[in-house]
Amino acid sequence: MIYYEEYGSRSNPTIVFLHGANLVQSFFKQYCFSDRYNLIVPHITGYGKEAGTVYTTEKAMADITELIKSLDRKVILTGFSLGAQLAVKLVSEHEELFYGVIAVSPWIIKERDFLEKVVKQNDKAFKMMKFKPMIRLSGKMMGLDKKNTDELVEYYLSVQKQTILNSVDNGIELDKMPEFFNVKIPVLALCGEKEYPEVHQSVKKMAENPNCSYEIWEKAAHNIPTAFSEKFNKKIDEFLKNMDFS
Repeated sequence: MIYYEEYGSRSNPTIVFLHGANLVQSFFKQYCFSDRYNLIVPHITGYGKEAGTVYTTEKAMADITELIKSLDRKVILTGFSLGAQLAVKLVSEHEELFYGVIAVSPWIIKERDFLEKVVKQNDKAFKMMKFKPMIRLSGKMMGLDKKNTDELVEYYLSVQKQTILNSVDNGIELDKMPEFFNVKIPVLALCGEKEYPEVHQSVKKMAENPNCSYEIWEKAAHNIPTAFSEKFNKKIDEFLKNMDFS
């Protein structure tokens, strides 16, 4: 079983948060929901406490599915970036495990030339990911406290280059998941106006499923859960308020 953090009582409905690549703390500003919900935060294969294993989509899918099935209950699934891509794939293949899904910044429409460019950028940037002052600065900019910043440094230093490259070129693409358009549970897709145009295209295409709505937020970039946490938390509340957890 993969490592996961847990907050709040299991007597409440469960939200599973799937973090972005190299940022286990993607949803730290949503942990306040632990007063009303049980929160499960897996460390996705290749990251955090699972950094010893190189990320592959197949392994990540198997690990997350095993964890959710072990909870023996349906859950709300919320993912950011890589986590959002995995969330779309999970609901496409295992809709029965979920009450609803929130996908934040899913990049699931990918032109090969642009994808290869992003892979090369991450390859070149990998050494900078190991520079402690830069890591601490990024933690400060996100508003992380000392404990979370220390963990951020630890996790950045432990991640393997192949994990980063595999996470970018991960094979999760909407045209390979036709099942998504038959999903009957509520889905909300969000992204920022300053993100890649392909992310905009992704959330718009997702909304061709009549049970999926999308929003592109003004002024936002690839940072909705942290930089726009107040608005995002209200959106989560709104999404959940009419949910039937029976």
